[in-house]
Amino acid sequence: MNKPLLSLLFLAFFYFLAQYLFDLTVVVCPSKILYGLPCPSCGVTRALLSIFKGDLLASLYYNFLWATVLVLGIVISFNKKSDKILPNLTSINNPLSYLFWFTVLLQWIVNLATNK
Repeated sequence: MNKPLLSLLFLAFFYFLAQYLFDLTVVVCPSKILYGLPCPSCGVTRALLSIFKGDLLASLYYNFLWATVLVLGIVISFNKKSDKILPNLTSINNPLSYLFWFTVLLQWIVNLATNK
């Protein structure tokens, strides 16, 4: 794993740990602040905090997009051809991109319908 990615994961871990320990609730979604509409990733912070608390069902309620990203990350990590798959993840011919973008669209529809 390269150093910038590892540093980013390290910072994200401590950000969520601080959120969990100090129970901070801050709206950081620019879409929600500017337009009043949730984006597909709205609720990810609450979902990850729920995972830290051990409440998997609540985390899926807040945002189920994290589960797809986790599954794709595991598939790509254990795939020996990940160097060829990862650059082409946004390619229209990659079946993993269909799964990812379908999940993003579905999560966005759910967020808009429930106004999370």
